[in-house]
Amino acid sequence: MNEDLVNMNPLNNDKQNLNLLAIETSTHSLELGVALDGKVAGSFSIYRNQKHVEILVESIGKLLKSLSVELRELDAITVDVGPGLFTGIRTGIATTMALAKSTNLRTIPISSLEILAHQGRFLKGDLIVPIIDAKKDEVYFCPFSIIPTSSPNLLKSIAEFNANLETKGNAMSSSLSNVFDHLASIDGIGDKKVVLLGSGLNRYCEDFIKLAENENRFNAVLFADDYFEKPDVQSLLKIAQQVGLIDSVFASDLKPNYLRQANIKIGWETR
Repeated sequence: MNEDLVNMNPLNNDKQNLNLLAIETSTHSLELGVALDGKVAGSFSIYRNQKHVEILVESIGKLLKSLSVELRELDAITVDVGPGLFTGIRTGIATTMALAKSTNLRTIPISSLEILAHQGRFLKGDLIVPIIDAKKDEVYFCPFSIIPTSSPNLLKSIAEFNANLETKGNAMSSSLSNVFDHLASIDGIGDKKVVLLGSGLNRYCEDFIKLAENENRFNAVLFADDYFEKPDVQSLLKIAQQVGLIDSVFASDLKPNYLRQANIKIGWETR
């Protein structure tokens, strides 16, 4: 029998206002956050150039202590599972698994792209498209509809977009020149304003601007600023609150979305 099944506390799917620890390590920055009774109670952020493993556990302890909260008092741990940098994602997930197993807590995995889309939900667009740099002139991206619409076709086509094309988790890998082609395949896209954001946009901004100049398949293509370059821990907490325990998973079931498998193998071979 799965050890997680034996140790797991009874799941209360209906519980609102969760107590959560959030771990965001998908970029060079390390961000932590704690929500108590559904509200952000404290957070921590530091730029360490991927050296998350050196300070992550200690930083979690300090943040919880500053709030007079014990880890076992929480309902779940939520973590960004990528796409993102290999070292950061690996450290965040490994730490989440260890903490969750030691305290019988549930885990709530959230995609980097969903976090970015949440951050851009108030931008003036019909479709938010987070773009993450995948290196070698490729990006990961995924379209999100953030404005309620009476047309089920748009939402359905976005679901089909994620299901039918080659994906990595809920992120599609593509060359820069093909991003607009893939977005144009979404039903009803012709009268929509498309907003691009994320590290992939910032990395290849000039290329996307040139592509957008000749683009006439959308109402408009808008570019978000650098503020939306990386996922933030407060959005991670808010999404996890919305998702709730019903979508939580056993710690052993957490699955990372790294940027490139090839880079991972090369990294291990050179260590």
